[in-house]
Amino acid sequence: MQPTRRQFVQSTASASLGVFAQTVLGAKSAAPDPLAGQFGVTTGSFMRHLSPRRAKGKLVLLDLPAIMRDELDMRVIDLMTRTLASFEPKYLEEFRSRAEKAGCIITNLKMNHKGLEPASLDESRRRRALDEYKRTIDAAEILGCRWVRPLPAPKRPNLDRLAAGHNTT
Repeated sequence: MQPTRRQFVQSTASASLGVFAQTVLGAKSAAPDPLAGQFGVTTGSFMRHLSPRRAKGKLVLLDLPAIMRDELDMRVIDLMTRTLASFEPKYLEEFRSRAEKAGCIITNLKMNHKGLEPASLDESRRRRALDEYKRTIDAAEILGCRWVRPLPAPKRPNLDRLAAGHNTT
């Protein structure tokens, strides 16, 4: 039995939509996100237990990737600036190397710098804030972070001044 015109149009439209979805949406999922279904930690949650040097009852951040892999079966590390022992490139490269060796992914660097005003009317305060954010963003790049997040301000900044300040760095 021959399909009616309506059945033909419906079936070809459905088939076309299926091919489109598979082509377009399938292409997006062709490279699976290594974070999908993963759990991790944010170092801000246990910052009081971190120490730059070995100490009884304390954890050295450089040991975290191996602990996450071997003891917790976790891979995602979300860092906070206050938990880094140093911003020196050698230290940051060492942490990244240990994370990669453990199969961990460093997702984020929370830039929790209190008192910085990147949209300040005062040029020197604004410059100081932007210089510190630049230093932190450079650290995040060395660490291989996917993104950074500045500390939310108590009130909404002047976005024009904020954007202008970032465009000069």
